[in-house]
Amino acid sequence: MNDSDKVNFEKLIRATATIYTNIKAEDINTMMLRLFFSSLREFSFEQVTYGFEQHLCDPVDGKFFPKPANIIKHLKAGEISTEDKALLAWGQVIREIRRVGSYGSLKLDDKQAIAAVKSLGSWQQLCNSTEQEMTWKKKEFLSNYEAFEKTPVELLPSSLPGRIGLIKHKEEQSAGMKNILNGIESYRNKLENRVNNE
Repeated sequence: MNDSDKVNFEKLIRATATIYTNIKAEDINTMMLRLFFSSLREFSFEQVTYGFEQHLCDPVDGKFFPKPANIIKHLKAGEISTEDKALLAWGQVIREIRRVGSYGSLKLDDKQAIAAVKSLGSWQQLCNSTEQEMTWKKKEFLSNYEAFEKTPVELLPSSLPGRIGLIKHKEEQSAGMKNILNGIESYRNKLENRVNNE
């Protein structure tokens, strides 16, 4: 999870508290939320939600409000298959399409998901796909995700720029090129002046 998941995470914790009679939503303080969140940070929000759902269904431990260890136990017990990870990642991608769209950049903790989106063409193309195209894009994404699961993480992209990011990048390149050209022109002028003065 990342900082953008904190609000939804708090809602999940407080909603879970309403199910149990031994804890009230107001008993959940900032420190408890912070400890819970940092303990589960390595997982995606979708995985954490799944862990809470599994805890609620647990006939023994599910009788009590969960601790981070209870959630982690459910997440690690049946290690999520690559196919399930790919489906969870697709859910994150769809959420980001709705949240930031083609103008924002795609930033996920799951680098395999970012690489799988990149292999579909580009972030902008995916965001602009029709509903019918999305059916095929999803199948291709799931297949590509499994292939990238075997790729070392350091070789995978960490984000994909949106339209705004691409515009800023082009402006930076343009400004850099302008500085280079100005430097060359200045150097030529100095050489010309030196030749003319000799």
